[in-house]
Amino acid sequence: MLIVDLLVLARRARTLLSVTLVGALMSAPAAAQTVFFHGKTDFSADLAASKVTLMAEEIENRSNGKSGNVLLELWAAPPGNDGCGQYTGWRVATAQVGQMAPGTTVRNFVGTVDASSLPETAGAYPLGLWVQQRQGDVIYWMNCVNPGGALNVVPKSSCHSQLTLSSSAVNVSGNGGSGNISVTVPSGCQWKAGSNASWLTATPANATGTGAVSYTAEANDYGVARTGYIVVGGKQFSVSQPAKATATVVEFYNPDLNHYFITADPNEQTFVDSGAVGRWQRTGNTFKAGGPNQVCRFYGNSATNPATGAPYGPNSHFYTANAAECAFLKTLFNPTASSWKFEGNDFATTPASNGACTGGLVPVYRAYNNGFAQGVDSNHRITSNLAAYQQTVAAGWSAEGVVLCAPQ
Repeated sequence: MLIVDLLVLARRARTLLSVTLVGALMSAPAAAQTVFFHGKTDFSADLAASKVTLMAEEIENRSNGKSGNVLLELWAAPPGNDGCGQYTGWRVATAQVGQMAPGTTVRNFVGTVDASSLPETAGAYPLGLWVQQRQGDVIYWMNCVNPGGALNVVPKSSCHSQLTLSSSAVNVSGNGGSGNISVTVPSGCQWKAGSNASWLTATPANATGTGAVSYTAEANDYGVARTGYIVVGGKQFSVSQPAKATATVVEFYNPDLNHYFITADPNEQTFVDSGAVGRWQRTGNTFKAGGPNQVCRFYGNSATNPATGAPYGPNSHFYTANAAECAFLKTLFNPTASSWKFEGNDFATTPASNGACTGGLVPVYRAYNNGFAQGVDSNHRITSNLAAYQQTVAAGWSAEGVVLCAPQ
């Protein structure tokens, strides 16, 4: 039994899940291959009919305000890799725990689901149990519990030993792409094809005799290169994809306001350059757009307050890649009060995780001018230039750390 406390910090939110893991079992009727967990050899797996049971003694949401759908994903990593290595291996099974509000607890959870992806090549595949909390399609938090042991696949004698592929590796565009790989096998030989990545699909899933596998890769909006694998009858070929070409986020500065502004829209950049909206100047700092989350852009409520003759809201923009914060600010908008008005999604990015970026992404920092406390319009500087960020903080702005992660 493994007990682990998992922590995530987000702007204006703190989520703490306590998970007590009992185990992961796989069972099925007699099958072509044998697998075992924790040294047990009395479990067998049919690649079309196997079941996986995930059990957790207790899952508790101790957050102050974060709700979301919790799910468990059991992954098998390629031999020699970490069982908790993200974006590698085979997603063996996904079990939905369900919506969990702050302060709620799920006890004695048992989820039995179909095995979604299993390796066909013989070997010991280290295991990792990923715990996720989502709201819609947005993953607010994820971490991995290592249950120990491995998924051991025992080879079987079959016609697959005579299967050949026309290629062992292909490259596709960052914008997405598709292609075909020829499969040659003896007459009557049955084979299966499957992918280890959600962004990569392979068809057909089952076939007999010589034929072809068609693959399709989605556009890579995550800002870093990636590689997926398709296994055909135990033979593997890789699909490599660079990051999608992205827009450039440009930073401007207005010396009259001592404000900063960013935009990824080339037309808006040209318009700001024209001087039509004030004495905005390019700072020379830029970073690339690209990632799984949209950045919500808000502007201070520009409606005139009849009591003062001035706008209700600040003459400034605010940006967030946190979907919950975006939704919250939308609910707070009041046309007759100081508030933020949603303008739209400016660009895509990857939110920082616990104030840091992983996977080779570029940190983007944010500083705050403390406008609310000083009685002036609030403004934030968002930049990937660490020296510029530090200089702004030295001038009296508050350091808010890394908030976004940009492509290289």
